[in-house]
Amino acid sequence: EEEDGAASGEAKTKSAVAKEMKEQRAALRLALLAKAAALAPSFDTLLVTAAGSGDQGGAPDTDLQPAQQATSASQAAFVGAVRAMKQWVPGPEALEGDEDRDLLARTLGAYELARGRSGAALAVLRARLKAQPASSAGRSGDSGGAGLLVDQCAGLYAAIGLDHWREYTENQALRDFPVATPPLD
Repeated sequence: EEEDGAASGEAKTKSAVAKEMKEQRAALRLALLAKAAALAPSFDTLLVTAAGSGDQGGAPDTDLQPAQQATSASQAAFVGAVRAMKQWVPGPEALEGDEDRDLLARTLGAYELARGRSGAALAVLRARLKAQPASSAGRSGDSGGAGLLVDQCAGLYAAIGLDHWREYTENQALRDFPVATPPLD
């Protein structure tokens, strides 16, 4: 009987340790995601680069070199943070909430744009938009992450010259989530 009691106590201890470790992994994943998201450059800045309008050609301006060095240092910190995050967050399934999954998609989209891979960024954003449950999806301009996803996806379409897809995405968002107008008194 003592062996049964000891085995039961050991199983409870293992269960408690496993639960604690799961909570710690979840907290680490969220912390790494928050760090990468905080270091992410502005999506609009990345869109300018993706559109090719950030490259003016010609001789570099010496006044801009310190700013460019600071930008490359911050971009290197962002890329490092995303790489560290990807070791612990293999995909959106590793995160629990829809808001966190939206943030992951926006962060990975910015990461791909920073690497000059606009097609991969578009794939990440579209995959998240497709995977969203209907109740959490939002239209452009909402305060939620889904509205930002639609805005970023549409902006990326425009930046790479797919204006017809940008227009379609915006119209789809307006059709699925019409703008609410207050009733007239």
